Amino acid sequence: MLDQMGSIVTGALVMAYGLYTFTAEGLPANHSMMLTIPFVLYGIFRYLYLVNVKQEGGSPEEVLLKDVPVMLTAIGWVVTAGIILTVARE
Repeated sequence: MLDQMGSIVTGALVMAYGLYTFTAEGLPANHSMMLTIPFVLYGIFRYLYLVNVKQEGGSPEEVLLKDVPVMLTAIGWVVTAGIILTVARE
């Protein structure tokens, strides 16, 4: 049952973030925040891989701080979102 719930929540999370990048107030009108969607997708799917395949889900913060691909994804998201929000405000 937990696996099924995880699948539902993951799908809802991806959909919610996608909708957020298009409809949230304060974001660029040209929808350029959608460029951050691949970072979010990869981060979520990488975390699910680590939890379900590698069995590393005991401590989420430890998993996120030890896994280099997840850290690079987070840095990429921050840099991309920062550039988009900075350029759009000028």
